[in-house]
Amino acid sequence: MTRVAVLLPVPPGDGSWADAAVAAARTLPAEVTTDYIVGLPDALPEADVILAHGIQYEALVRASPADATIILSDRPVELEGMEGVTVVDWAWAEAARLAGEIGALAAAGAPVGLIAGPAVRTQRRLAAAFSSGVEAAATGGTTHLVHLPSFDAVDTARRSGRQLVADLGCAVLLTSADAAGDAAAAEARRLGASTFGFLKLHDHDIGYVRSDISGVLAALLARAIEGEQLPSLLEAGLASGHLGLELREDVPAGLHRRRDIACHEIIAHPGLLA
Repeated sequence: MTRVAVLLPVPPGDGSWADAAVAAARTLPAEVTTDYIVGLPDALPEADVILAHGIQYEALVRASPADATIILSDRPVELEGMEGVTVVDWAWAEAARLAGEIGALAAAGAPVGLIAGPAVRTQRRLAAAFSSGVEAAATGGTTHLVHLPSFDAVDTARRSGRQLVADLGCAVLLTSADAAGDAAAAEARRLGASTFGFLKLHDHDIGYVRSDISGVLAALLARAIEGEQLPSLLEAGLASGHLGLELREDVPAGLHRRRDIACHEIIAHPGLLA
């Protein structure tokens, strides 16, 4: 019997990151045994296939060689030493650049803000891309950035959302910090700002960063239990169709067109995010 272990940094029920991995695992055949492990174990569990869902597991994957197919669900700074591991690059920076550009245009010259998660590689890349998107819009608006200490720092996030809107005048806000980001966005909307959702669309968001996490992981898990050789690196960005910036229908058509143009530019010129 095939055994799959899914390592989750937070318990299921977050409505986005953890739930996407659980949804992927639930697509496996009934005869597959699936174990869910929340948090950081001392070593990788015994299993035929291991999904380490987050960059939090990089050190564990590197330090605990296992006789299993291992999927690391985020891209570390260095790929060297990850031989035999399938790394998924979610390429969220691409969508963040789109959000920066469209957000700046929607703000019409007013400042825009980003409340990101802890300053790990993925979040730093996302923040840099968001800022470059704001610059590309050429509206003269400024960017205000906050990195939260953790993805569950709800009180800090709420204060940050209030400060960015009430004190710094941000008209549009993107958050990428899970539950903490949701709290910041809710506070920003309460004060009259527009917001982008991240991985899910909330009521009154003008759009959201769509990332097909469950679809990508379900496909990898299905191939793994069939014994197929997985790629060493899977890029799940705009070009693959697994990523996008979705805008509500009532957002002005001009912003939809600008989003489409910017998307094609990023795909054609990956160096924009270098």
